[in-house]
Amino acid sequence: MRRIKGVELLKQELLSYQTDVIISIGHELQRISRKVQLTELAFVPFPAELRDEVNAIYLDLNGEPSLETNLDEYAEIELLDYFSNRKINHWDLVYMLELLKAVGGKNGEMPSHCRRLTEFLSYHPEFDIQVCTCGNHERAEGFLVCDLDGNLLADALSPYYWCKRCGRIIEKDKHTVLGINLNPDQY
Repeated sequence: MRRIKGVELLKQELLSYQTDVIISIGHELQRISRKVQLTELAFVPFPAELRDEVNAIYLDLNGEPSLETNLDEYAEIELLDYFSNRKINHWDLVYMLELLKAVGGKNGEMPSHCRRLTEFLSYHPEFDIQVCTCGNHERAEGFLVCDLDGNLLADALSPYYWCKRCGRIIEKDKHTVLGINLNPDQY
């Protein structure tokens, strides 16, 4: 049975989600390290009436994701403010993040990208260890803690780890390979 959440808890979770997406967009803009014209994107993830209003997305001097507009009163506006004024919604932010991941960086640096796989680890009974499909294990090159997309984390409580040899993303408890990310972000 699904747990019914109260209004305040839902507000708190929505605010946390919003903050996480804005931080992730900022991280991608930091990787790209230049202003991204919206014409570079596969599509503009804003409602039709706003598409002519926004020209570019970039990190401002404070490191906040911001939008370059052609509005007289606001030549630039922080993405969070644009969102808070209900001009764009949560899905627009997620699409923006997804689109930014396809943009090459200033020095040609490409984004983290996870390709989904379904494979299972093998078990080495003599050493009592799980062995990645590539042959790596904890006594060889080892693994690092990551999120579901294979991006590296400092938090050791994650249920996923990343193979240092081949980039496979492994769910610890199920000993299942979920995907591969050859260029993970590091948080």
